[in-house]
Amino acid sequence: MPDWKQVLENALDILKYPGDLSDTLAEFQRKWGREVPALFSPRFDEINTQYIRLPHEQGVSALGSELDLYAGVSALLPPLETGNSGRGNIKR
Repeated sequence: MPDWKQVLENALDILKYPGDLSDTLAEFQRKWGREVPALFSPRFDEINTQYIRLPHEQGVSALGSELDLYAGVSALLPPLETGNSGRGNIKR
């Protein structure tokens, strides 16, 4: 059974107070960027540009779809190998 207290602490209430999609992306990056480095991919900036004039919920859905795609693809790839600093020299 999930630890609901932890789930709620990690959750973002992004649809209750919808704002600019770029603010939502920045919040995703702040909250989960270390665990999900793909959030800093230029692809997410492209999604922001494509959905900027549409309702916030559609933009958030597009970000979620892209994250689902990333998760599915990354599950098929071998783990990343990094140097001592954890930066650069990324090899698959």
